[in-house]
Amino acid sequence: SSGINAEWPLRPGESAVRDATRCIDNVPPKVLPSFRKYAKEMLETRPAEELLAAALSHISGLTEIKKRSLLSSMEDFTAYQMSNTYAVRAPYHFWNALENCLGASFRAEVKFMKLTKDKTGCVIDVPCRYEEFIQDQWVDTDEVQLFKMTELPELDDYEPRGQYGNGGGGGRGYGNNRNGGGYNNRSNNSWGNKGQGNGGFKRRNDFGNGGYGAKRTKF
Repeated sequence: SSGINAEWPLRPGESAVRDATRCIDNVPPKVLPSFRKYAKEMLETRPAEELLAAALSHISGLTEIKKRSLLSSMEDFTAYQMSNTYAVRAPYHFWNALENCLGASFRAEVKFMKLTKDKTGCVIDVPCRYEEFIQDQWVDTDEVQLFKMTELPELDDYEPRGQYGNGGGGGRGYGNNRNGGGYNNRSNNSWGNKGQGNGGFKRRNDFGNGGYGAKRTKF
């Protein structure tokens, strides 16, 4: 499979485990007979693989591993996937579905929404504290389903801009478009820089203090 298994974010620091493995390898063979009796007793109660894993955990100091998101590896986040019955061009559809069912405050907590390669779904990061809330409140529809991610799907190359970050902007017009200001800020070369000074419409003082140049801040 081209995806990443869900256990990937939970793996402890590989360098610490390698160090623990070297510690075991460096134990002098001459001291092993003194421990064989205890090893045999332990093998009667627990599988060998489990015992070795416990030993590696203790030696490496990794006796507690916090849950991490499969999507971002952030601690205390859970990766979810949304699926849709048809392809979409942008994440607006999924942002709105989240807000309609789970509320605006929940939507504001969602991180890193990314469309899947086929654009019929998306992946998101949700704080772990919302897991029970989602289970109680979310209702799948004929079009949209929401579920915990078990494998990271192939993602679209599309990079979310400011209007999509943290749930912002989706389905709310163009007030924060990719140039940083949308239609309310034409200074970012929305129409190019073709002899118009700093770009966009001219701000000319000869219209008067109360004329076009002073008022044309938004439609």
